[in-house]
Amino acid sequence: MSYVSCNTRFFCRGPTSVRASRPQKSGSVILNAGRVETAEEALARRQRETERYEERVRLVHNVQGWEEELKKAGDNLVVIEVQSETVCQTGMEGDRDDEKEAKRDQWGRITKDVHTESLDQCVRIKHTFQRIARDCSDSVFLEHVVDEEPEPESAQLLEHLSIDVLPTLQFWKHGKKIFEHKGAQNMDADMAEGVLYYDGAMAEGQKAGSYVKEIKNLDDATQFTQAGDELILQVLVLAKTTSTPCMHMYPAVVALAQNFKGFASFARLIVDSGEEAQAAASALRVAECPSFIMFRSGKEVARYNGQSRTELISKILEIQQNADISPPPRPGTATKMVRQKQVRRVY
Repeated sequence: MSYVSCNTRFFCRGPTSVRASRPQKSGSVILNAGRVETAEEALARRQRETERYEERVRLVHNVQGWEEELKKAGDNLVVIEVQSETVCQTGMEGDRDDEKEAKRDQWGRITKDVHTESLDQCVRIKHTFQRIARDCSDSVFLEHVVDEEPEPESAQLLEHLSIDVLPTLQFWKHGKKIFEHKGAQNMDADMAEGVLYYDGAMAEGQKAGSYVKEIKNLDDATQFTQAGDELILQVLVLAKTTSTPCMHMYPAVVALAQNFKGFASFARLIVDSGEEAQAAASALRVAECPSFIMFRSGKEVARYNGQSRTELISKILEIQQNADISPPPRPGTATKMVRQKQVRRVY
């Protein structure tokens, strides 16, 4: 059974069932909830989405405008995408933005040139950026579009931000760059995971902090590990702000926190967020991130240091199985299962 499934809408789900597709009516689309959306409703929705996007995303034209936006953001996360309408590089070694090779099918017919295909990838990224900007109200979203022949102000901004690949995605906080992704390859995934990791933004206005407790110091960590039912495993996640592996692991942590209610609880300590956090990491003897320390009733029972979501899940299940605690059969039933286990132990 899979407990984690994440997509680029920057939220995670538990196991999902596959349903047979229904015939689609003419002039309509199927909504997520299964209701049919008419063509008129779809048009109205797209208009609302466009208005929301224009409200949420601001264009930056030069260094002065960038500095002003960064200052106005204050403590909020700043997400800037620098892209072009004519250039779309993967960011991989040997990438060439002027490649015009034709792709051919099995019969030798030209299907699409590489340049056009790469631009299609950047269009998909732009749609992801727009969707995230619409849904995430706590972060600041900025965009800079580079012309084929950049204006002097644009060239100065590219140099100021050290942009040498298009598109480039950057996350900033408190005036400092904390993450950067160069090139279209996997940018949509990093965009979604980054907003979740740095701002806790999830779909439908939810916050990751509702599922994963934020720890600031050793006292917080001690309180977390000693609280709760002895049948519930406490998992303390230690991460760093600028660690890409930590960012990639966080969607799995949030998904497990959602699906393992009553079975395992989760908290996160950002070790480079301040002196108290660094002292807590030192006291916990953590030298590398991401690290996962498992506790039961305040006592450490295991650790996992790694970047594999599968291995993390397996470790948690193994610890609970060794304690004769069965895993939740499906999301939402773990609490009921654990309580039944507790009743059997009492009687």
